[in-house]
Amino acid sequence: MPNRPAPPPSRRPAAPPPGYATVPRIDPRQWEHFAVFRETFLATLDDEDAVEAFRVFAKAQYTMALEYGPPWYGTPADATAHGLRAITADLRFLQGYLTHVGNLEQSALDQGLITPRNERWLRFAGRMSEKLRLIGDEIERELEAGLAEKDEG
Repeated sequence: MPNRPAPPPSRRPAAPPPGYATVPRIDPRQWEHFAVFRETFLATLDDEDAVEAFRVFAKAQYTMALEYGPPWYGTPADATAHGLRAITADLRFLQGYLTHVGNLEQSALDQGLITPRNERWLRFAGRMSEKLRLIGDEIERELEAGLAEKDEG
């Protein structure tokens, strides 16, 4: 990845606890660099070297999948629908993860760990989960509606 200047201070991600790898700010145009392992998984690792090893391995896996995978025998519309189903699956994962994070509020309250900032972010996670649910539902409705149509050609 090219070296980029650091984001302005107001946009810098919160620093992770000591030993944990920093979660990158992903440029959507560079999504293929992050296609294998979810950042929610890598963020659980407490060894920056291990995270880097996972990233190198992921790059190799993605390259092999693209270069050595079977050819697509469906129509272009089938390929688009297949991609949209995969996107929906990823959205549902993120929806569930955000719900989990949002539900940590009660646990944090019970343990006396809630701060105004944490409470704000926990509630925000719950709201974002609902937005992802709506997006996933919309994609699923569109796929169902498209099944009734035939490709011309």
